[in-house]
Amino acid sequence: MVSTGGQGGDMSSQSGTPRAINPASLAPAVADFHRRVQADPLLRPYFPAAGLPRRQRQLAAVLDTAPEGPRPDRVDGLLAALPIAALPIEERNLLGHYLLSALHEQRVGPDMLVAVTALLTHARRTAGPPRRLSA
Repeated sequence: MVSTGGQGGDMSSQSGTPRAINPASLAPAVADFHRRVQADPLLRPYFPAAGLPRRQRQLAAVLDTAPEGPRPDRVDGLLAALPIAALPIEERNLLGHYLLSALHEQRVGPDMLVAVTALLTHARRTAGPPRRLSA
């Protein structure tokens, strides 16, 4: 369970102190996420190959702090790493699915999945209404 008080870390350990997320599990998850979006014809245009290493580092840094809660600076970091504001609703949903699936496959644990879901939700709200496709 994610703590709702104090520093907002993952409080699932017996000692009551936040359990650290293994950053080594984040790099493969971030790489897998980017492979998935590059393979998806709807998302590929939003993720150009140019700048990919920088975006991967940005995303890994944001995810590393996700268990501490969706503070505005973390939401801004996620919006800088992912083009959420530019995406129509279907693409926003795919993006979240690919990110959570990549993390799940790395066995980051349910607390991390809940924290990233909260971060995605806050980022989507901050980004505003999805872009509408012209008919």
